[in-house]
Amino acid sequence: MPRYPGKKMAFTLQLAQDLVEVEAGGNTPVSVTVVNKGQETDRYEHEIEGNDAEWKAIPVPIFAVEPEETRTERVFVKPPRMSESLAGNYPFVIRLRSLESGEQKSAQGVVHLRPYHHISLEIDPKKGSVSPFSNRNQFEVTVVNLGNTEHTVQLVGSDPEDACTYDFDGDQVSVGPGQQKAVGVVVTPASHPIFSSGKLIGFTVSARSVDTPSVVATAQAQLERRSLI
Repeated sequence: MPRYPGKKMAFTLQLAQDLVEVEAGGNTPVSVTVVNKGQETDRYEHEIEGNDAEWKAIPVPIFAVEPEETRTERVFVKPPRMSESLAGNYPFVIRLRSLESGEQKSAQGVVHLRPYHHISLEIDPKKGSVSPFSNRNQFEVTVVNLGNTEHTVQLVGSDPEDACTYDFDGDQVSVGPGQQKAVGVVVTPASHPIFSSGKLIGFTVSARSVDTPSVVATAQAQLERRSLI
């Protein structure tokens, strides 16, 4: 029941911005402004709808506003920094209810969650070998996307002396947020002298995002080139 039956406890509600830019792992404030146009002090309760519970925080859920006064409160949007917090737009609604009259108002906005990038690369085994009689030069490269947006990466192998060639099962692979994909690669010495001494070749495999070239990950391994004699 309203505390003041028959009295109109008018108020207005406004958001400081309709589009809220946020970073995953951050804590971004959203300002909510209330104007009490009534003749009595009013108390208000507000909440956020449309986002996951762990994405939002309301430090002061209930507050009072004197007649003809304006008050601004802040709510916070805080999506966790994990792959499940996908980059994109998320509509939300701020609902405000007068505890005196029961009147309710709402304001709509959009949270734009910015992308963040984190690609890691693993290679197995860490050491292989090749000889005239036996080849153990098959490696597996695993691309892990720990960011919140999909990446297509280009895979490249290299060594300081250009001593090897690198044959990937596929030199491009698309990996969604939170996903990992494995790609085989055969590392072969460019030359294999029979009478030379053995050699240990260190090489690097890199994965670079096609759309965001600054996003790159590397992994290192070794290939032992064994001689016949």
